[in-house]
Amino acid sequence: MFVDDLQKFFSVYPSPDFPGFSVGIPYKEAVIEFCGEVNQLAQSIDAANTIIRRPSDGKLIGYNTDCEAAITAIEDALVRAHRCTNGKTSLNSPLKDKLFVLVGAGGAGRALAFGAKSRGAHVVVFDIDFDRAKSLACAVSGEVRNFEELAKFQPEKGAILANATPLGMQPSKLGRL
Repeated sequence: MFVDDLQKFFSVYPSPDFPGFSVGIPYKEAVIEFCGEVNQLAQSIDAANTIIRRPSDGKLIGYNTDCEAAITAIEDALVRAHRCTNGKTSLNSPLKDKLFVLVGAGGAGRALAFGAKSRGAHVVVFDIDFDRAKSLACAVSGEVRNFEELAKFQPEKGAILANATPLGMQPSKLGRL
């Protein structure tokens, strides 16, 4: 269900019959204010994609499962690719010391940036909202680039490109880049 008004949504669905919610574009950052608690990871990312109602008191608890899910999937793909080329694997994250190029600085982008940084990657952030990209880059000690530079950006070999924008999603009216 697409929600136009978060305030109205959370006032209409306070019932314990709804034990939790999955949060998508464009509300992963905005839902934080409706949570009674936010777990540490979601708090540091400042975005939640999963909200669970605690049965004991009905309090809404915000979590971010995007971070580990996306970063683990990327790591798994890198490990498989690495095994195909030389048969060895590393005990460290395969993201360590890699350039992680991120397009999109919203909730999903924030999760990817924090996850990549936690694995030792160098993060470069592009977003059509430069101030938003700059804020995220600062939060992960990364680098910010103007969105207009993306088409001509030439990353080093082995860099990871992560698209955290709604580009290509249907219907195309969802969110913004």
